[in-house]
Amino acid sequence: MPLSVSRTLAEDASRLLRKGELAAVAAVWERVLDAKPEAEAYEAILLPFGHWDSRDPRGPLYDMLARADRGEAGLTEPWRLHLRIALLDHLQFYGQALEASLALKDLPSRYGFMRAVRGMLLLPRAAAYGEARVELEASFAAAPAYWKAEAMAAECLLCLGDEAGCIERMDRCVSRLRAEGSAFDRDSAVVWRAAIYLWTGRYQEALRDLEEPARRGQPLAHCWRGAARLLTGDLPGALADLELTQRKGRDPEGAIWLAEAHERLGDLPRALALYERAAHEGGPTAWVRLGRALVKLGLGDEPGFWADVAHLPRRMIDLFEWRSGVRVAGDAQRTAVLLRTIRSAAHGLRRPEEHMLPVFMRPV
Repeated sequence: MPLSVSRTLAEDASRLLRKGELAAVAAVWERVLDAKPEAEAYEAILLPFGHWDSRDPRGPLYDMLARADRGEAGLTEPWRLHLRIALLDHLQFYGQALEASLALKDLPSRYGFMRAVRGMLLLPRAAAYGEARVELEASFAAAPAYWKAEAMAAECLLCLGDEAGCIERMDRCVSRLRAEGSAFDRDSAVVWRAAIYLWTGRYQEALRDLEEPARRGQPLAHCWRGAARLLTGDLPGALADLELTQRKGRDPEGAIWLAEAHERLGDLPRALALYERAAHEGGPTAWVRLGRALVKLGLGDEPGFWADVAHLPRRMIDLFEWRSGVRVAGDAQRTAVLLRTIRSAAHGLRRPEEHMLPVFMRPV
């Protein structure tokens, strides 16, 4: 797909940022806004360090942060603030980034899309769904082309327990993009809605939505169609989709689903290797640890089973013990039954972020 003017400019800005040319980056970002950017271009601005390697030297980043703090010549205030927040976040000074992001509310409307940054900071750090939703909706109102802010606001509704409101919001998003969006944005929004169907156990609706994007090669469509096929008992179809996903790119969530497929087939060594790959590439998330624990127990590795169980969110175990009315501490087989119950209750949710757990975990 050829790049639009705004995305080409956004890539130019990324190259300048690598060189540390902050004022030049800000000037190019202004040109991006003038070029009527689409969602991908907005995202490149909002997450300027999103594709930087975490192993890169920190020194140049601290230099940039010091310069942003000083407000060097040519770096105008909206962009100085934005870069300062992005650098604090990337350098893992999350509290300072969150505090600095309060000032985003006072920016002129041209820069109102930046409020999505505060929403994205609030979700993983504080799971403040209501406040994050306000910021994301403000971002979308300022820049309707950045439809991902609307989709993230819909996810906030889901985490707050409003499934109907979430789906209604995504329906509006999809309808609008089908009428006036690009083919890329349309497919991306349809796949996002299908993921929400998957997380809430509406597998047939997910399969319906994923058919066309998968036929057009949208990578996540194959991953989540494979998941939906697995959860509806279509193991051959699931394996075809999930193997394709892994050949196209080592997606950690795809590896988790492929591991679950091999777990169901009884190929536990293959399942364990895939869980290990997912742990290496995407981190040992709760879903990697839960699935890997079950496979280790099946292979006779009880110490390995308990090692993974020990790192699961404590509230996850406590809540489902309370729901079942059975204490399982110290009993591997009963704990394994509890883990399968948790995974079944999660439907198709294998997202790594712990703030997504309220999709299926609520204390009352």
